[in-house]
Amino acid sequence: MASRLEQDLSCPICCELFRDPVVLSCSHSFCKVCLENWWKDKPLKTCPVCKSKISMDPSLSLTLKNLVETFTEERRQTSPSPAQPVCSVHSKKLRLFCEDHQDLVCLVCRNSRTHKDHSFRPIEEAAQELREQLRRDLTPVQENLKVLARSRAQLESSEAHITAQARRAQTQIRAQFEKLHQFLREEEESRMKALREEEEQKTQRMKDMMAAVSRDMEAVSQSVSETEELLRAADASFLLQYKTAAKRLQQRPLVEDMGPGALIDQAKHLRNLGFNIWRNMKSLVQFYPVILDPNTAGPRMILSEDLSSMRGGREAQEVPQNPERRRDYDEVLGSEKFVSGTHSWDVEVGESKVWDVGVIEFVQGRDGTEERRWFIEFCYGDYSACSPSVPDKRLSVKKLQRVRVKLDFGTKTLTFTDPDTNTDLHTVTGFISEGLTPFLLTYEDVPLKILPRNITSCFRPHHSTETAFIKKTKDIRLMQTLTLTQTQTQTQTQIQMQTRPLPTPPWTFTYTPMDLYLHPHRPSPTPPWTCTYTAIDLYLHPHGPLPTPPWTCTYTPIDLHLHPHRPSPTPPWTFTYTPIDLYLHPHGPLPKPPWTCTYTPMDLYLHPHRPSPTPP
Repeated sequence: MASRLEQDLSCPICCELFRDPVVLSCSHSFCKVCLENWWKDKPLKTCPVCKSKISMDPSLSLTLKNLVETFTEERRQTSPSPAQPVCSVHSKKLRLFCEDHQDLVCLVCRNSRTHKDHSFRPIEEAAQELREQLRRDLTPVQENLKVLARSRAQLESSEAHITAQARRAQTQIRAQFEKLHQFLREEEESRMKALREEEEQKTQRMKDMMAAVSRDMEAVSQSVSETEELLRAADASFLLQYKTAAKRLQQRPLVEDMGPGALIDQAKHLRNLGFNIWRNMKSLVQFYPVILDPNTAGPRMILSEDLSSMRGGREAQEVPQNPERRRDYDEVLGSEKFVSGTHSWDVEVGESKVWDVGVIEFVQGRDGTEERRWFIEFCYGDYSACSPSVPDKRLSVKKLQRVRVKLDFGTKTLTFTDPDTNTDLHTVTGFISEGLTPFLLTYEDVPLKILPRNITSCFRPHHSTETAFIKKTKDIRLMQTLTLTQTQTQTQTQIQMQTRPLPTPPWTFTYTPMDLYLHPHRPSPTPPWTCTYTAIDLYLHPHGPLPTPPWTCTYTPIDLHLHPHRPSPTPPWTFTYTPIDLYLHPHGPLPKPPWTCTYTPMDLYLHPHRPSPTPP
C-alpha cells in the first residue's frame, strides 16, 4: 500500500517524490523543474507521458504538495528508531556488545552457542571506548585532508601563476616584436624616401633636358622649314637670302648627353640590403651570456622583465613552491647549466653592501642532493673567496663595481677577475664537475645586473670560410677559392675544372712532344730548351707564349706518327708535367703527385679556371 502510494506521488521524469508539483491540462503532474528542463530544447510543448499538445501554462498543485509532505512525515515516524535497535533473530532489544564478533547482541544471543565464551560489554561503555578510538583514527585523516587542501590551494596558486607568467611573456614578446617591426617600418620608410627623392630629382632632370631638346627641335624645325621654302624661291631672291640661311644653318644646337649618374643608382639602394638592415638592427638588441631563471628565485627576490638583473625585496611574495625554487635563500640561479666549453659573464654589483657572485653544483648523494659552491662574497666592506675546500679566504681588493666570472672546462679553471682593472681576484684549478650553474645572491634593494655583451664578439666566425666571407664579400670568386684552399685537400687524380689559382710568378717548366702536338703553332726547336713564364703572360696569351729556343724534349714512336716532320728519337722517353701543362693540355694524361705551387689573389681573379694542385 505504501509503495503504491509512493509511486503515485513520484514524478514520471525524475522518479522521485514531487518537488513543487505542477499539473497539466491533460491531468498529468510533474516536478516544475523537471518539466521546464524537458521543454527546454523542444520547439513544441507536449506532455512527457501522453504526448498531447499543451497550450496553457502548467499550474501549481497544492494538493499534491500537501500529500507529499504528509507522506514524508508519516514514513519518518513509522520507521524504526536507530537508537533502539532489536535483534533480527529473537526480536529483543540489543543491550550488549560482543567484543569477539564486534557486533550488538541481545540477552538471548549472549547465552547461545554462537557467542559461547565470548566477552561482552554494555553498549554505552563499548560505544564510548570505540568512539574514542575512532576519533583518534580520524585525526590523521583530518590532517591528511588539510594537507590535500593546502596542496590543492598551492596547485590553484600555481595555475594562476602560470597564467600570469604566460600573460607577461606574451606582453614582452609582443613588445619586442613591435619594437623590431617599428624599426623595420622606419627603415623601410627612410630607404623609400631616399629612393623617391632620387627618382624625383633625376626624373626632373630628364624633363628639363627633354624640354630643352624640344625647344631645340622647334628651332631646328623652323630653320629647316625656312630653308626649304628658300630653296623653292626664285634665284635672285635665293641669292639675296643665301648668307642669312647659311649662317642660320651653321648655328646647330649641341646635343646634350645625359652624362654619368643620370639613372637611378640601384646598386646604392640594393647593395647588401638585408645585411645592412640587420647591421643597423643590432643597435636595438642586446645579448646576455646568462639569463636568470625566475622559477628558481627566492620568495623575496625581484627580477627585471628581461631576466638580466635581480634585487632583494622587503617582503616575501606569493610564489609557487616548485622543486626548483630556492625557498631558503635570497638568491636566483641561471637558466642554463654549463657542462662543457668556455663561458664568461660580467656582473655589475654597484653599491650593494651584501652580495654573492659565483657558480653552484648540485651533486646527488646518499642523503639527497648536496650543493657545492664557488663564489666571491662581499659583506659590509669585506671581500672573500669561498669554495668547498677553502670556505672563507679573505681578499685584499679595492671597491669592486663589476665581477667577471670565466669558466673553462677544457683547462678545468674557474677565474674571478675585476674587468675594470683586469686584476685576478681568485682562481680555482683542477675542478671536476658534471655541470655548474651561475647564481646571484643579495639581501639589498640595490640590483645585481648581468651585463650585456657586444654582439660582434658573441658571434665571431669559427671557420676560415666565414672569415673570408666577411673580409672578401665584394669578390665571390675569391671567397670560394679561399674556402677551397683553406679547407680542402685534393689529390692529383681528383682535379676538376673549378675556381683554380696560378702559382706565384715567376715559374719555369719543360716542354714535351705532347706540347708540340697540342700547340702546332709553336716552332720546333732543337733540344734542350727552357723558358720562364709570368702571370700576365698567361692572362694575355691564354694558349701560352712562345719560348725562345733552344729547348729540349724526348720523342716516342707515337710522335713519329703524330708529327711526321719531327726527327725520330730512340725510345723509351719520360717527361714531367707542371701546373701549366694541366691548364694548357686538359685532355692530356695526368702526372703522378705530389707537386705544389703557391697562389695569390690576383691569380684567383685573372685565372678562375686553373687546376688545383695539392696545397699548401
